[in-house]
Amino acid sequence: GRRITIRMLLDHRAGVPDVLELPGFQKSPINIRTMNDWYALIRNEPLRFEPGTRQEYSNGGFVLLGRIIAMASGEDYYDYIRNHIYLPSRMTRSGHYTIDDQSGGRAVGYTRDMERPRQKTGPDGRAPNVDILPGRGSSAGGGYSTVGDLVNFARALRGGKLLDEDHVKDIFGRYFSLAIAGGSPGVNTLFEVQGPYTLVVLANLDPPAAVRLAPTLGHMVRRLAGVPAPAPPPGKP
Repeated sequence: GRRITIRMLLDHRAGVPDVLELPGFQKSPINIRTMNDWYALIRNEPLRFEPGTRQEYSNGGFVLLGRIIAMASGEDYYDYIRNHIYLPSRMTRSGHYTIDDQSGGRAVGYTRDMERPRQKTGPDGRAPNVDILPGRGSSAGGGYSTVGDLVNFARALRGGKLLDEDHVKDIFGRYFSLAIAGGSPGVNTLFEVQGPYTLVVLANLDPPAAVRLAPTLGHMVRRLAGVPAPAPPPGKP
């Protein structure tokens, strides 16, 4: 562990196992309610490879990053995110709600990816995903937000409210460009910023529901803006 750097964790090169694949998470996800609960799942797990030698996606690495934030700031992780991300960005409908918190007007996710059979009450024979959600999300994911709040988040980043200029360039590059897609059973999200433009798509369905919609939206925006479509890759029509 002493060989792991923060940059390795950010780049998924630390060798930390993916916490969502560990038996401790899969056995009873609803009982995971705090960042200490998340950390306990991985603290004694062996590394999957020598830190820095290769890249492998790891939600466990981002659990460690959340713990670093809490230790460095002296604040509870959830409080830190609310005070230093949500409030400055005017993200008034975002949070790390517990699974049994009824506030916030949350949507229910619907999925076909269920190992245990459940009553299929959703669209097209899908089942609600509530049985496989953790008791509360972590720094690796599981937060709640809206399209409007995520647009405000992009504006706050552009406006320098969250990071200084050097760190903005480090993450987004010279032309402020970043695209992130993620999902789990019953959840799919696309967040993309390109220069002054922001594209956010949220879906309460299995991946790639949100990602599939992105090319259509891109075509609409390009047509309205009078921008030609990008050339196809070599060898493709």
